[in-house]
Amino acid sequence: MAGSQTLTVISLMALMTGASAKVFFQEKFDDSWTDRWTKSSWKQSDSTDGDFTHTAGLWYGDADADKGIQTGPDARFYSTSASAAEKFGNEGTPLVLQFSVKHEQKLDCGGGYIKLLPESSDMADFGGDTPYSIMFGPDLCGYDVSRIHAIFTHNDENLLKDDEIKLDYSDKDEFTHLYTLQLNPDSTYVISFDNKEKASGKIEDGWKFPKKEINDPDTSKPDDWVDVKKIPDPEADKPDGYDDIPSEIPDPEAEQPEDWDEEEDGEWEAPMIDNPEFKGEWKPAMSTTRRTRASGSTRWSPTPSTSRTRTASFRRSRPSASSSGPSTRARSSTTSSSPTTPSTPSRWARRRSPRSRTARRTRRTRTRRRMSRRRTTRTPRRSRTTSSKPIQRSM
Repeated sequence: MAGSQTLTVISLMALMTGASAKVFFQEKFDDSWTDRWTKSSWKQSDSTDGDFTHTAGLWYGDADADKGIQTGPDARFYSTSASAAEKFGNEGTPLVLQFSVKHEQKLDCGGGYIKLLPESSDMADFGGDTPYSIMFGPDLCGYDVSRIHAIFTHNDENLLKDDEIKLDYSDKDEFTHLYTLQLNPDSTYVISFDNKEKASGKIEDGWKFPKKEINDPDTSKPDDWVDVKKIPDPEADKPDGYDDIPSEIPDPEAEQPEDWDEEEDGEWEAPMIDNPEFKGEWKPAMSTTRRTRASGSTRWSPTPSTSRTRTASFRRSRPSASSSGPSTRARSSTTSSSPTTPSTPSRWARRRSPRSRTARRTRRTRTRRRMSRRRTTRTPRRSRTTSSKPIQRSM
């Protein structure tokens, strides 16, 4: 941890009905605080352990009432612990863990956490590797890491929150801030910063706790289970003459230009357009799989079973054929139909089609080229004969 900080107040309470609450642990760090707190020997062997000073810090409202414990010197490891008077939990009532902290020097990289430890923990050597139940507090390191840690321990595994609880830039100043973790008996949580909610929801959705139900290990996929919902209709036949339908046909609305000269331009042919009757490669219609269940997804998954009864075997329930009928294995009838023929596009649509527009541009270009060639190379018909005298033919 780098920098110094002042820990002012720690509270651990259970909220009751109305405005009342049962307080399990509260620390205001008065002059007798050393009677309740035990400084750990962790890191003393390599001289990297820090110490705690009872002070109100550089600024305060009341020099005595605002006292807390301040870490120092910088860049050391600090750990101290105190015991609660009785056991506590969140069964039947919300449990609230709350503390305030003031970073008088902006942390370069470090954190200030509160940990709830098991009763069996060794407090004399309390440190980073000591098992805990909950770890809660800010974690700051440069510009990249700025979050509130909320870590739970389950079966000796530390579970971090799936998504980070981000702190805003304005949250990382030198003033006193209040961190609150509330765990409700319905397995929901609320995390607040200065009494403003930062995150909330179901604990099982935010941490990788074991689910209430697991897949039944004794259930196996049935041999006759079909994974696909539809298959090509085996009874469908390709219509007669389907392969004889061309993909393009001559434009029935095209007309031969008036200035078309077959002697020079050749035989006129109408431009080609897409055939509205052509539907591509023939494929049979898709029909419902005969072995598909009547409702629900065709994807098979094991039946969930409660984690307490992992060895119990349950029959896989089958979807009901109707909402009010008995649970049955339904076979849906196979339906087939001929490929549907798209409606013929309107005259306007054919004219506006890209291929039709291209054909018109091609005809206009060819016409302009012919007219230009005639003006530059052809002579008038009346002046083709070089002589006005009749041609004499020998007998």
